[in-house]
Order: sequence, then C-alpha cells, then structure tokens
Amino acid sequence: MSQLTLSDIAQIVDCEHKTAPSTIGEPFGYSVGTRALNGHGINLSECKPVSQETYLAWSRRAELVQGDIIFAREAPVGGLGLVNGKTRLCLGQRTVLIRPNPNVVDSNYLYYLLSSEKCQRQMIEMSTGTTVLHINVADVRNFKLDELPRIEIQRAIGKVLFQIEQKIEVNQQIASTLEQIAKTIFKSWFVDFDPVHAKARGEQPVGMDADTAALFPDSFEDSELGPIPSGWKPELLGSLVELTKGKSYKSIELEPSDVALVTLKSFKRGGGYRHDGLKAYSGKFKESQVIRSGDLIVAMTDVTQAADVVGKPAIVASTGKYSELVASLDVGIIRPKSQSVTKNFLYFLFLTTEFDAQVRAHASGTTVLHLGADAIPSFPMCLPSQEVINAFSEIVNPCIAQIDSLSQQNSNLVEIRDALLPRLISGELEIPAELLEA
Repeated sequence: MSQLTLSDIAQIVDCEHKTAPSTIGEPFGYSVGTRALNGHGINLSECKPVSQETYLAWSRRAELVQGDIIFAREAPVGGLGLVNGKTRLCLGQRTVLIRPNPNVVDSNYLYYLLSSEKCQRQMIEMSTGTTVLHINVADVRNFKLDELPRIEIQRAIGKVLFQIEQKIEVNQQIASTLEQIAKTIFKSWFVDFDPVHAKARGEQPVGMDADTAALFPDSFEDSELGPIPSGWKPELLGSLVELTKGKSYKSIELEPSDVALVTLKSFKRGGGYRHDGLKAYSGKFKESQVIRSGDLIVAMTDVTQAADVVGKPAIVASTGKYSELVASLDVGIIRPKSQSVTKNFLYFLFLTTEFDAQVRAHASGTTVLHLGADAIPSFPMCLPSQEVINAFSEIVNPCIAQIDSLSQQNSNLVEIRDALLPRLISGELEIPAELLEA
C-alpha cells in the first residue's frame, strides 16, 4: 500500500512561539493553546480571550477558517481541534495549523484519522525530548499516512463521526447556558442583593414570585462586611465547611485499577468538572479522601501563572468506569459542616469575583501556584437565611442535575465515537450506500 505525507494533502503552517496576551473585557477572538485541544474538539473555556489587535497580529500568517485543523506538537503531542468557523480563533503557542486540500482529503475525515490510535501512537514515537515530549514541524509535514479511500467514502465517515461531535457540542452549550443562568441568579440574590434593594424601594423584585420575595428582608444593617440584608449574618467560610486535602501519590501507583484519582486536570479553566482528568490509581488512601458523585471539590494548585484554575470549584459527575474516586494532592474536598449551606450554594459562591480575589491574594509560587491553607477558611461572607438558601437550591438543583445528565450523555457519546473511529477508518465497518449518496 502506497503512503502519503501530510504535506502531500495539506498546507502546514507553523505556530507562534510565544503566548498571546489575554484581554480584559469583551474578547474579539480566542487564542487556542494545547490545553484547549483535549481529546476531540476545541474547548473554548480553555482558550485565552484576545483583543482585535492581538488577533490580527497572531493571524498574520494565516487566518483560521472552517475545516482547518489545529494540532498540538507539545504538552501533549497529538491534541487536535477542528475549526468550525463560528468563532474567531488564532494559533496559540506550540500549535500547528493543518489546512487540508479539499480536492484530496475531507477535513472531517483527516481530523478523525489523525485522532485514531494508530496515528496518535505514531506521533508519540516520532516525538523527542526528555522532560517534555515535542514533535518538530518538519516531522509534522512528513507524517506518513496510508493511502486514502475515495473522497465520497471519506466524506461519509467524516459526516457520521462529526454528527456525534455536534451532539456533544450542543450538550456542552446547553450545560454552559444552564450554569450561566444559575450564576446570574446567585449574583443577583447573594452578591448584589437585588431583591432586598427592590423591597427597600417598595417594589416587587423583578422576575420573582410573591412567595419567594417574602423570604427576603426589606432593609439593610451595618456589619464588618458593610451593609448586609437585615437578619443575614457575617461569617468566615471556615465556620461553615470542612476542607479535606487529597492524597499524595507516587508515579508507580498510577497503574490499571478500578480506583481513580481526581486530579488537577479534572477542573476546567474558570471552574467546572472534566471527565478526562481521572487517573487509575492502585495506592492506599483514607476514607475521608474518597469522592462521591455530587461532591464539591476545589483546585488547590495551578500550573498557569494566570491563576485560571487554582481555587476554582467543580461538582464531580458520576462515572461508570471506576468503582471509587479519590482526591489527589492538588484537590481539596469541600464538605458543609451543617445544613446552613448546600454544596450547590458553595459551588456558585466559589465562582464569584469576590472569592477569586481571596484566592489570588492567598496563592503563591513561581512555577506552580499553591493555595494557602487559610485561603478558604478565612474567606468572609454574608450568610443568608436558611429559607433563602433553600429557595435558591430549589431553582438551581434541577439545573445541576441536568448538567450532570448532559455530562454523562457526552461521556457515553465519546465512548461510542471512539469505538466507531478505528473500525470506520480501517474499513472494518462498511459505510451504508445511502450515506454515500447523501
């Protein structure tokens, strides 16, 4: 069987060799780094927002268009993302643009072909380096591929796999919208005190039924935190929650097992849970370090100096792959000491700018950021009445449950996609004639 190289079927454009500066405020576009290329797709929550000036500077060699493929040549080698053309994207550090020739290869097909286990293994074998593996751009150009099937077969295979990918993306968008709605409600009720301000003016809180509005006071009182709703209490978070640090482990303990560690990789940038952060673990652990579905965790370290992960929360989703989950040393487990606060209330509290400021003030380190032991316990907050917290939970609990359900759906879809991929690429599964004609 004759072989091709990537340069035979695509244009290869090298990446920038420095990190694009992030912008504050409304982004014009996003810089795609290797962290955003986890598994399949481009995770925008892991991309850096950039200004128009930065976007134009980073896109001067090639502006990314629909069908382009972004390839990670380091940290880790082989990450891939397919550009959908809906969002302005530019290449980040240690990434490479692969622009398929549409007359020779279908972009979806090439994207999934490069995602296959065979190609991924080949990329690792071509990589060099001791501390960090990387692959040279010249080797990317000369990357060898088997002879391609007919273009109509390529398109059919690409379409089948892409439709699964689209469903995953839609689920992610729905989950993101649900979380944003809950964040907006939390900020309105517990940070800006909008219902209390409205009642103090003699008005009905906007978008709130009378029974819920009746749970809020109609005045403020002075406290060490400043004016707070009457009857609510200033508290230090440490009086309300218990923080359990995770397990320190050795690399030799990372071996096949039905137990897995929840790691720093389990956190999305900005907060939220990632299924692909689990590591099989065979070592010992304490019962207090066991994590169950629905538990609230917080990142205690960060390898990004921008502090995009440290202090960020995640609610652990259910998994059918492992019988037990254990927190790693980079992870803290947050458990309420009483019913005064709920895990979902705390999750959204940890997403506020006020808590983020507390974390940044207590995080230190040069290469790796570490969260100080007193960062979480010393956070000053205003504790609402139990009735208001319960009302908030009634609204957001269905959202969190749906987010978990969508996350589990996506985990199942990933398994289906990954099972189909090698069989379709190898020709083991024959493409139905009706798909070839579509």
